[in-house]
Amino acid sequence: MAAMNGAPVNPFALPALEHYEVGVLQPHLVAEHEHLYVDICGGGGAFKEFTAAFDVPGAREHGGFVLVVGRTGSGKSALVNRCAAHLRDRLDELGLRTTVLDLAPVLPSVFDPRDALSRKERIAGVGAELLSRLHELHLLKPGAEHSAADSRGYPWLLRRLHTVLAARTAVVVLLPSPGDLVDEVTEYAYACGSPRVVFLAESDRFFPEHIAHIRQAPSTRLPPTVVTLRQIQAHEVRLFVDDRLTRAAERGTFPYVHEDAFTFLPRRCRSVKRLQEVLFKTYQARLDAGAGYTATDVVTISDFQRFLD
Repeated sequence: MAAMNGAPVNPFALPALEHYEVGVLQPHLVAEHEHLYVDICGGGGAFKEFTAAFDVPGAREHGGFVLVVGRTGSGKSALVNRCAAHLRDRLDELGLRTTVLDLAPVLPSVFDPRDALSRKERIAGVGAELLSRLHELHLLKPGAEHSAADSRGYPWLLRRLHTVLAARTAVVVLLPSPGDLVDEVTEYAYACGSPRVVFLAESDRFFPEHIAHIRQAPSTRLPPTVVTLRQIQAHEVRLFVDDRLTRAAERGTFPYVHEDAFTFLPRRCRSVKRLQEVLFKTYQARLDAGAGYTATDVVTISDFQRFLD
């Protein structure tokens, strides 16, 4: 690890998201985030699988649907954002004005009974918000906002979105996470087939038969791409920690993680999301205390235990 110097810093704080204990990498919004991905949870292989599907002549402008599957905390949102940034840059290279639209916050959680919506209502809400955003950003043909949401419904529109998009534009759409609503994801996979539009989604639990069904796309367009993430492995905890500490050494001073903690952390942090939370909060507590925060100090099991208890 490079020599540390400068003011004390929390090495697990993300650029532009320094105050978020569990910040999600967003390279489509923060360019620095592109270089912060660590090949854990199968993320490196999943990203290569995605690029193999889209980085071929004609594939990107043809549009498509990408689904990232993995349990909670495995890094699905971060991978979706990485794919979105990659698509935006590659579509721009084709001379298209490409916009990333994040519709993930549009709908209430599927786990909140007070805001329960049917599948039809959820898809209609996404479609309406998508048209509204496109109109606000002047990405629709003149007058198209009035005729686009016609009586045939939003699934029909998602297949023909290119007919209302302004010329030489492309859109990358991040869909709301439906949790484990298999039917909703499947409907998107079959409906989202418009040229110059790529839809990205994530979901918690999909069985092989569900994935096989989604991949059976109509032959008139690019088949849906499905990639899978797994939970973090014990040896990957060290990879993640070492990566973050090495990068942060260029920014400031902080203690290292005691060797014994690398046997403790994997037992208590079963997801990369939880690992990031524990590391961030433990280091922040030490930093806020104002003592024992130099390059010669160490963060021990006791420090992590105090946070976890």
